[in-house]
Amino acid sequence: MKLTFDTVQKLSRGEPSWLFNQRKDAWNVFEKTPLPTIKEEEWKYTDIRGFSFSDFELGSSDPSSVPALSSELKNKGVILCDLKTALKEHSSLVMPLLQETKKEAHSKFESLHQALWHGGIFLYVPKGVVIPEPLHVVTRLIAPNSVIFPFTLILVEEQAKVSFIDEMISGSDHPSKQFSNGFRYLWVKESADLHYVNIQSWGPQVSHFETQLAHIEKNAKFQNIHVGLGSELTKANVHTILRGGGAEANLLGVFFGNKKQHFDIFTTQEHRVGETQSDLLFKSALKDFAQSNYQGIIRIPESAQRSDAYQANKNLLLSPNAKARSIPKLEIIADDVRCTHSATMGTIDENELFYLQSRGLNPEDAQKTIVEGFFEQVVTRIPSEEIRERLHRNVAEKLEEK
Repeated sequence: MKLTFDTVQKLSRGEPSWLFNQRKDAWNVFEKTPLPTIKEEEWKYTDIRGFSFSDFELGSSDPSSVPALSSELKNKGVILCDLKTALKEHSSLVMPLLQETKKEAHSKFESLHQALWHGGIFLYVPKGVVIPEPLHVVTRLIAPNSVIFPFTLILVEEQAKVSFIDEMISGSDHPSKQFSNGFRYLWVKESADLHYVNIQSWGPQVSHFETQLAHIEKNAKFQNIHVGLGSELTKANVHTILRGGGAEANLLGVFFGNKKQHFDIFTTQEHRVGETQSDLLFKSALKDFAQSNYQGIIRIPESAQRSDAYQANKNLLLSPNAKARSIPKLEIIADDVRCTHSATMGTIDENELFYLQSRGLNPEDAQKTIVEGFFEQVVTRIPSEEIRERLHRNVAEKLEEK
């Protein structure tokens, strides 16, 4: 199915009229909005002049594995299902969230997502409910020449707690191009706790664009981990808004690129009120001709006194042709804040290599140990031993690739 307004109409069959109007408005914005260029600050280091939406057809965006909830969690009111089902059976919860996302679709890719999303995931955790084990959902991209629109909506009510692992995997490699355009909308209510992990392991033929918007309310805690291993191109916009006093956000990311992989990450830590805290650490390891471009903004208006924000970007270059750029920015109007940022780029320390080899490791295993140690600060916080071990294997495989 080609990406046309006819596609919008077909997707809207059986949906409420307000959603069709939202899709139609988004499609109009998509058509009117030009493709972003390197003249725009956020796209300065990602040139997509050769990208064409007409090269792709609509593929399945349904998650391929959704865990069945226990009867105990169901009885407590927890909901985990695809968005189409949620729209029919839980419209009073889903409709306000979907209408809020309309306000957030600004770019051409975000508008296209809002017009053509289908499938998707909805998680709802009622007030006071604590889910002890992490929930894990996998979405697969299989068909060649296809585009999918991963869509995750999470609402965690007051004093509730949950860990959620959102994983994206290509079913198999295709010589033809594939395209993923994702949107995640996360809302953590007062005194709630959300630990969200996103793992992107698309194949090397995939261009991946994604937006994440998280709202963190009073005294709520949000821990967010991004893992980027796959795709030919990744362009991500991660926006975290602290909306209530005492809100905390811990934002972590690891990216490992080889060959000609290109990662471009733009983050915003927005403190809308005072006495809030955000802490960001994004790391990348790069070999061959891979590139990482990181831009991050800490935004603190005058009304957000006594905010505490930190931003760090660290890059490990494993090959002479690998490149990393880091552009931290501060937009601070308040005068009673604590705000710092840092960026580092470097190669493996020869002394560390020598030490490990003196303890019996060969050069390849010594390098692997150093790279794993570089990522360990983030990987250890993923709430799944099986996934942590798999990520270690994936890193080792990429280090061995020629």
